[in-house]
Amino acid sequence: MAHGAQPADPIPVLSTDDTLPPTPIDDLVAAAGLQVYALATDPAVREAVRRACGERYRLTVVDDWGALIAAIDERRCDIAVIEASVLGARLDKCITELGRGARQVVTLVAADRKEAQNLIGFLSERKVHRLLIKPPAPGITRLLVESAANRCLQLRHSALASPPARAAPIKAAAGVPTWLIGTGIAVLALAAVTVGVASFRNLQSSRASAAADTEQPAAAGAPIDRFADLLARAELAFSEGRLADPPGDNALDYYLAVLAAEPTHEKARDGLAAVVDALFARAENALLGGSLDAAAASLDEIRKAAPTSGRLAFLDTQLARAREDAANAAARGTDKAASAAPAAGGLSPASQAELEKALDTAGSRLRRGELLDPAADSALHNVDRATQLAPNDPRVVRIRGELRDALISSARAVLDAGELNAGVRLADAARGLGADAAAMAVLDQRMATARSAQQGQRQTTRLEKARQRMQDGALTEPADDNALAILTSIEKEAPQTPGLGDAFEALVAALANGVRSAVARGDWPAAQTGVAALQTTGHAPALASSLARDLATAQTQEEYLATAAPASELTLLSSVFAVYPADAQIHQIEGWVEVGYIVDRAGLPRDLRVLQSSPPGRFEQAALAAVAKYRYEPFTRDGQVYERRVWMRVRFSLK
Repeated sequence: MAHGAQPADPIPVLSTDDTLPPTPIDDLVAAAGLQVYALATDPAVREAVRRACGERYRLTVVDDWGALIAAIDERRCDIAVIEASVLGARLDKCITELGRGARQVVTLVAADRKEAQNLIGFLSERKVHRLLIKPPAPGITRLLVESAANRCLQLRHSALASPPARAAPIKAAAGVPTWLIGTGIAVLALAAVTVGVASFRNLQSSRASAAADTEQPAAAGAPIDRFADLLARAELAFSEGRLADPPGDNALDYYLAVLAAEPTHEKARDGLAAVVDALFARAENALLGGSLDAAAASLDEIRKAAPTSGRLAFLDTQLARAREDAANAAARGTDKAASAAPAAGGLSPASQAELEKALDTAGSRLRRGELLDPAADSALHNVDRATQLAPNDPRVVRIRGELRDALISSARAVLDAGELNAGVRLADAARGLGADAAAMAVLDQRMATARSAQQGQRQTTRLEKARQRMQDGALTEPADDNALAILTSIEKEAPQTPGLGDAFEALVAALANGVRSAVARGDWPAAQTGVAALQTTGHAPALASSLARDLATAQTQEEYLATAAPASELTLLSSVFAVYPADAQIHQIEGWVEVGYIVDRAGLPRDLRVLQSSPPGRFEQAALAAVAKYRYEPFTRDGQVYERRVWMRVRFSLK
């Protein structure tokens, strides 16, 4: 996922305007005087941060690390935006150094997709607030800056030793609906921001505490998180703005999936809280922009995770009021239009003026390329309004055609660039404007190609991850994040993925070597795990069966060598009489020697040793010399030849 390569999951192309409408929290942040420092050389990153800050936050761009750390030490910096490539190999050390301001500074790191994969650990360790994927989309950049600002306010709030002073009255911005104007509503909005998030976190913490009461303390050296892959996908989805869509591949669903399996998972709870914060910001912006359906959709997503949130209840109330106001306004407009309509038909003066404005704005937005964004004032929005007013007006027909052509052209361009989500959105809009079947067939084909390429890129990325896991020795552990699990998942989803067969071949070889090594050192559990993994792959059944037999043979051999049996259980092919020691014979001494030894696979004794004798020191050497010349028939069981540990008593008698 290197910068400039085909992305695995396209970043939604958003304009700055879709998050620009002023909100109560914006006014509060501006009053708080937050300062943003950006250490970045990429013009695209600088411009995205500049547009995201707008007039709300003071932005200072620095060219070196020393200037940034000085601003932090002097408490001039509240939000630090760092481009990873500027620091290069020093990034890890510098991020750690930022820990000195962890209670003051919120850090965002801009990185391309490949770099971002290596930085996810900073997110889980709370060293970095969010990752900004390059090239940065303005809307996403604005969302992350707002999230960082919200975090700054939380840090300030928690650092206060006494209750904060009463805030000055907040002026209503131009165009803000009447239902959000007034000091009382502003105070409620502040409460929703500062208390709502806390209540959500407290709710999750209380669930975690209740669950923790039944858990045993973790052992030293905690194991790798079994949900690491889901959490990484959730972080990436959040950084790309996929908060609650598309279904099954968004941050909200990933975090909820982890918490469904482990309700006390701290990283998932914190990540879910951040997603809910972002959805709240999106809902507030939609309300202020008059996009009531969009606001309702965001609130419905929030309801999945925080149904009892006070902030949710507050915004539900505001949404209901806004809808009531809109309905009343529409009724008044209908009555007014009816009374002002000319008797001979045609548009009233007010409607004619609205038509002219819609056509003028639509043309302006079309020329600027603002086809679908901002949603409430885009070319499409204004063309739709003009169509409602005068569908047969030649100018309306003409601009509808121009917009339709522009949507088709833009859809082709973004699809060719690999931006599937943006292409689908543009194509759907063109279809809604009546694009002809032939043009849509071409777009549909390109969307299918883009989906296939996206899927292929995703599987290629996962294949590389599996290969890296093999290099790291993570063949079957940790659960859900090992080479075997990743390759099995790819094979299930996309069995035709190029290189999959070679990867499985390498995995089979590594597993087989692991089994052989474990058998050689007598590590039976490790060997059994390796054999089971080989059988799971289904790629080398004969090899798996052979290694399973080798394992069983080795275990049986160990048993035969662990306990000595009487030598009489083996078939003796030849033997010699022991030479009676002359000294013992002269003194008429009799005795015996008990000899232990191993009969090898050729039937020859080895590792001979005296177990006991009577009398000691008389007959041992004679007994060992005789037994060493014995020959046995090799010991076999089930067609397999084994070494066998035995013992026998050699008697020395003068009779």
